[in-house]
Amino acid sequence: LFFFFKQKTAYEILSGLVGSEMCIRDRAKDAIVRAKKFAKAGEKSKAIFAFKLNKMYLQTKEKVIGMKNMMESAISNIEQARMDAEALEALKKSEEVFKTMRNKVSVEDFEKIYENVQERNEMNELMSQTLNPDTDLTEELENLGVDHEIKERLDKEDLKAPTSEIKIEVKKYTIVEIEDGENK
Repeated sequence: LFFFFKQKTAYEILSGLVGSEMCIRDRAKDAIVRAKKFAKAGEKSKAIFAFKLNKMYLQTKEKVIGMKNMMESAISNIEQARMDAEALEALKKSEEVFKTMRNKVSVEDFEKIYENVQERNEMNELMSQTLNPDTDLTEELENLGVDHEIKERLDKEDLKAPTSEIKIEVKKYTIVEIEDGENK
């Protein structure tokens, strides 16, 4: 809010300076016109006075231009300060979010979840190797002592492992601290 008022005031002053510069420029031109008019009429002292007014107006115009440049610089600095303040506020908020996230997830929880996922992946790999359609199950059946009739029937049927995908769900757990200090 502070920056808004300072910026608005600076813009108001700047617009006033622009108006002043234009007015002074016009007065300087009028002074030259009068000086020429007085010089033609032979009124030397009035012509000199008009030239001095022109010179004074030009000097004032230069000062106004300098002030205008300073105000433009001030406005730019105010805008930069406002952007810096907004960036700082955004950084503070992101730091709070990061702290909250860090407090919700512990390294131990991550390691447990990671180990569970690894175990499931290993189990899936083992199952996919076992259920591979290229695996010859007839030799295994002979080793188990399956009778000849079942073996012939199995030889006639094309035994292939199911080809559907196995999906694994990883559930997210949140640790909640209870008043007596125990974790759930």
